[in-house]
Amino acid sequence: MIEQGGLTTHSQQLAMLYADIVGSTALYEKHGDVIARNVTASCVEVMSEVVTKFKGRVVKTIGDEIMAVFHDPSRCVMASTDMHGAVRRASVSGRFETGALRIKVGAHCGHGIEEASDVHGEAAIVAQQIIQLAKADQTLVSAALLESVPEMLRMGSRFFDHIDTEHSGKPIVVHELVWEVSDSTQVAVAHPVPAAPESRTLELDYMGDIHRLDMDHPHVRLGRVAGVDIVIPTDLTSRQHAEIEYKRGRFHLTDNSANGTVLINEEGAKTSLRRESAVLRGRGSICLGGAPEDNPQGVIKFRCK
Repeated sequence: MIEQGGLTTHSQQLAMLYADIVGSTALYEKHGDVIARNVTASCVEVMSEVVTKFKGRVVKTIGDEIMAVFHDPSRCVMASTDMHGAVRRASVSGRFETGALRIKVGAHCGHGIEEASDVHGEAAIVAQQIIQLAKADQTLVSAALLESVPEMLRMGSRFFDHIDTEHSGKPIVVHELVWEVSDSTQVAVAHPVPAAPESRTLELDYMGDIHRLDMDHPHVRLGRVAGVDIVIPTDLTSRQHAEIEYKRGRFHLTDNSANGTVLINEEGAKTSLRRESAVLRGRGSICLGGAPEDNPQGVIKFRCK
């Protein structure tokens, strides 16, 4: 137990959540300080209402970000996805005079010391690291948080990445909670997404030229110019267009280009990447610079083994 300013605190298991408004700096530049401040405050209020709804507590607000604590990890997970739907509904209803707003959320379950106006320790430090990885409309959570909740709440999740924590230096697994907003109901819905199985070898086939990645050859660069590992000389291919890296049993494709990369799985489903990453699963095609019909000479076939 620690006595601090009359408040008795101790380290305990806490579920920490950070939620941040994406693009708030642009609001101030476009609409001015008064309007941007009012809209930001209104969005923070919407996010705070969700925290209260799920029996959490907003510890503090930091500009366009809230820090919240939950003693029930399940409620933290539910709040982390419901928050997106709440902000979307507020946007559609015209609550924000600057137009629709988008948020990102990061959460973790670990030990921390809870005070009236702050939380110290692993729980807060790791949760803040996780939200820094998130993009607009994303909820990223630690495996530790998911392991603390019923299986039903883990169904709408997929592996995202590993990170080395600032608190201990040890790697932790980060998952994305997949949610979707229906145009008719405006309700957040989680869908089950299978985690990517571990792979040992990735085979890349570019016009009959075969390249293999594995533990001993874990990295390949794709681009238009000499010096990269696989040269794709098309007008829509950037000089250093993309890269694939083998990390902890999975192959990660990262787009670094101006025109983007399209990932197509063996069922034909397409994922567009723009300065984003995705885990390669099974077999399919990687299309640099757009869809295959846009850049037919920029298609690489892949197969994970």
